[in-house]
Amino acid sequence: MKPFIYLSILFVLISCKKDYKVTHGANLNSDLIKQIDVIPEVVTWYKIKLDSLQNPTDTISVEKQKHNAEGNIVYSEITAFYPDVNFKTEEYYRNNGNLFQSKSWHGDQLNTFTEVLEKNGRDHKMTTIHYQEGKAMDTAFNSYEYTLNAEGKLEKSLKKMLWKGEILYKYHIDYNETESPISEIVTSKENTVLSKTLYSYKNNILERETITNTEQSFEPGHLVKIYNAEGKLFSEKSFEKKSDSLPDLIPVSLTIYDVNKAGETIKETTTNWANGAKKVFIYTKN
Repeated sequence: MKPFIYLSILFVLISCKKDYKVTHGANLNSDLIKQIDVIPEVVTWYKIKLDSLQNPTDTISVEKQKHNAEGNIVYSEITAFYPDVNFKTEEYYRNNGNLFQSKSWHGDQLNTFTEVLEKNGRDHKMTTIHYQEGKAMDTAFNSYEYTLNAEGKLEKSLKKMLWKGEILYKYHIDYNETESPISEIVTSKENTVLSKTLYSYKNNILERETITNTEQSFEPGHLVKIYNAEGKLFSEKSFEKKSDSLPDLIPVSLTIYDVNKAGETIKETTTNWANGAKKVFIYTKN
């Protein structure tokens, strides 16, 4: 799982308020990027760490966002600050929230470039290029297959990640009657199960997400995400397996997210179950 960075203090560059919508009819990703780039409103959030006295100490990351007319994020630029080097990601999204292009940097050096192409309104092909010292080193491809029911609704999908002509991973996803995912299984090229994710809904709103990384994965463990009535992330509980000889999962941490009336995360509190230590971050905007 990739790390999730949610940020805070809002900096808005607005000359005049205007509704912007990314046109679905644009066939090329370059056309979508041009539409998003001309959106003038930029919202900048800052994620800030608090000390034990609840005083701000460090800015952990900064995110710049652009939204379409419906208020959905269509552009995100995140810079995470570390003692030795900063990490930066830039992501472009379609109106439906699907990522179609991303870049990442390690310091000033481009690290990855990813582009997703659509066909018939669904992801069709993804290309990821890995760079080292500014030079393209490796390229991985994702292909997509879809299974529809008699009514034309999505029932299953299969995503294959290929590198040098070989399948590295396969993602098997099942969907419910509203085309929302209910399960996702990731397997290796030998069909070894690496992770399982189960989704549950209430009134068609995501309520619970359970992720289990098996002993064959890079980081065996268990993560449970709970969402509020609006589908916003409320809590995360993580567990780990100490060894193969211990059948039970060991609690690691609990993270609680405070959300304001606008559905924005404004505080994150992580408690270490072993020693009770807490890490607190706030998300602010102005």
